[in-house]
Amino acid sequence: MSILISTLFHLLACVAIITGVWWWYRRTDNAAWIDTAWAGMIGLGALLHPLFAGAQSVRAWGLAVLVAAWSLRLGVHLFERTAGEPEDGRYAMLRLRWTQRHGARSIPGRFYRFYLAQAFLSVALSLPVALVAFDSSVAWGPWQSAALGLGALSLLGSHLSDSQLARFRARPESRDLTCREGLWKFSRHPNYF
Repeated sequence: MSILISTLFHLLACVAIITGVWWWYRRTDNAAWIDTAWAGMIGLGALLHPLFAGAQSVRAWGLAVLVAAWSLRLGVHLFERTAGEPEDGRYAMLRLRWTQRHGARSIPGRFYRFYLAQAFLSVALSLPVALVAFDSSVAWGPWQSAALGLGALSLLGSHLSDSQLARFRARPESRDLTCREGLWKFSRHPNYF
């Protein structure tokens, strides 16, 4: 199997997912579900590429599992946020802006194209995993161990930052404020590192 076929299969899967998410957006009027799908589609690609490559190396599967774990963690976080809160204001603003410029009838098609861009981005962000999965020429070494350790540490940091944000947001006095404590005092979005 080639990297091209693997990538095309991933793209087709992402388009199918996007179409389902778009259908769900139309039923719920909440466009933010794309955030959860986006994270999941990257993890899907991370697992598909070594499968299509027939990869057997620790290097290929180590990276695939690490990216899939990142994807799952972020996807669950975004799912809980989307399911438990009103639509993210970014999407309401897009809807308002598009309605003002192009009319309300254009909104579903514009969101579908916006979602498709997320599918292509997910495929592009999964390509490094594909390159590793389809290249068996590099043996496991200290750089791979360091990268895997850094990736695992990053996952723990993401989980910690999300937990810190949840505690901050649960406090009534934090309403409408930006979290600037814990890992959040160093970055506006430490959970995305």
